[in-house]
Order: sequence, then structure tokens, then C-alpha cells
Amino acid sequence: MRAQSIAVLLASCIAVFFTAAVFSGCKYPQASEVIELSEGAVQVGDMFADTQKVVLLQLRNPTNESISINRFEGSCSCTSINPQQICLGPFEQTSVTVSLSVPDQIDEFSAGILPISSDAHLAPIAVVGTIQERPVVFHPTSTRLPVPYYPPNQEAIGVQVALADNVKFLSASMNAGGKEWPILDEDVKQTTTSKMALNIVPPESLPVGPFHIDVIVAVRVISSGEEVKFSHSIDGEICDSIWISPRHLPFGLVRKGVEKSRYFTVRQETDSKLDFISCSGPDWLQVVPLDDGGYFASANPQVTGSFDEELTLSFLCDGVEVNAKVSASCSVLGTDLER
Repeated sequence: MRAQSIAVLLASCIAVFFTAAVFSGCKYPQASEVIELSEGAVQVGDMFADTQKVVLLQLRNPTNESISINRFEGSCSCTSINPQQICLGPFEQTSVTVSLSVPDQIDEFSAGILPISSDAHLAPIAVVGTIQERPVVFHPTSTRLPVPYYPPNQEAIGVQVALADNVKFLSASMNAGGKEWPILDEDVKQTTTSKMALNIVPPESLPVGPFHIDVIVAVRVISSGEEVKFSHSIDGEICDSIWISPRHLPFGLVRKGVEKSRYFTVRQETDSKLDFISCSGPDWLQVVPLDDGGYFASANPQVTGSFDEELTLSFLCDGVEVNAKVSASCSVLGTDLER
């Protein structure tokens, strides 16, 4: 069955290749002169659903003429080849990296890779394997925090992990803010022989605002010794201990010299009393506290243009000065006399 699938795949790739050649006006030799850069289909073995698989594709020029490969084309978007351009001297061999995005399904896997060259007809290369069920399952499958996260005092975010019998846990880490952070041993709790609980604490260096964290669990496949990584996504919003709603104040179109206001509220995580001290920011934007506990931000710009500014609000909370930030934007039009 697999042999038949490979044959169909190769036939499809060859058909696409020759169609492209005809329409481009290139004059190629007969089909019998197609050059094979790889000895048969590339067997990648077992892969896991919804993961990334990276393999080295060995290529060899079997002729006594140089072959320049302009690019590689995959039969599906699940393949990525690097580098895209190579030159193979007579009888020279090299390798390229093939990254496979494995579909989230249990099935036979096959993809075609077609080297495109202006020097010769190059045969497509089949990549085949078998997709196995994921040995690492997260619960929930992904996490979206329903309420803002207040570091550093809020409890950790819990993620449950189930491991199959055919893998061994190696490590856990997280990618956040463009950096990789280890998850400490004390935050990895083995609940049973096949289950564990991860306590995820967002790094303190993450800025206030929306955040995304990829939790990475690395395991070793017992049968092959291969190390495989699985990820779980966490999305939410980091807030100061002071919560401002809304955090962004859009004033829209504002006439120069005409004041326009926006209402917002401020509260502290523990609902302690906040005493407003001051506001620092652009001269055209002022903040006034109201009797109901809310605040008015008043925009009164004196020049035309588009503005996107940030305000720093200072409060006294239980005898300690704390700060919070809010952003504001507007587009300022000239007066009627300036039009």
C-alpha cells in the first residue's frame, strides 16, 4: 500500500515538474534523462502527530557535470527546505535540512520534494513515514487566562501533563518574550508514574500587556533514543498590581484647542485605598480624579498631527508610592481658521 502511495506521489511530482518546464519555455532532455539525486524514498520512520520533525536529506550528483539547484518545492506546505540554493559539482554530495510539520492525524505520511534546476531534469524525492499518537498530552490542550495576571504575588498557572509508557520525561522549559526559561524542579510535580503537574510562573521581565508563553516538555523515546519536544501555549495579560480599565484611551479625532475627555477606572489588586498623587506625560493630556473613584483624562492638544503617548500615574497605597501606566492616542485637526 505504501509503495503504491509513493508511486502516485512521485508521478504527481513529475507531472507538475514537466508542466512547469513546458510553460516556462525551457528545453529539457527526454524523461529518460531525469537525474536522481537521492537513492529512493527518504524513510523518516515514526513521527508524532502535531509536532515538528527535522531530517537531513542526502543529495548526490551522479554525473560528471555540475548541477545548480535554484530552489526546492514541496508538494505541501508541511515541508520547509534549507538552504534553498546549492551547487553540486561532478559526483559531489551534500545534505539539506528538511523540516516537516507533522499533521495532527494518525496515518501514513508522505510528501514530495522537487529540486528545480536550470541545468538538468531532477527527479522528485519522496519523504515517507508513519504518524503515531502523541505520547505527551496537555490538559487543557491550551490555556487562555480569563482574568488579568498580577505578578509577582499571584499563584502559578497550573498545567497537567500525561506521558505515555514509551517515553521518558527529560525536562520542562518555557519560551517567553523571545527567551527560553527553565521550569525549576520544584515546579514539576510527579503526581503518578504517568502524570505530572507543572506550575508556570511568567518571567518578571515580561512587560505589562498581552503575553504568550510556550511551555516545552522534552521527552526521550525509549525505543529509538530520540529526543522529542511538545509544546503547550498560554495566553493572557499581565497587569500591574494597579489595574486600569481601559488601559488604552482612544480620543479619535480632536480639534486643536478643543478639550475632549475619556473616563477610566483604577483599582488595586487587594482593593486597598489608592490616593492619586500625580500624572506625568505630554502637556496636552491631563488626568483629574472624580468623586466616584473614577478618573477623567482630558486631551487638549495645541498642534496638529497624530499622537500615541503614554502616561505614568502615581498613587499612594498603604503609605507606599506605586505607579501604573496608561496609553492614549488621538489625531488632531486644525481649527476652522487654519483649514
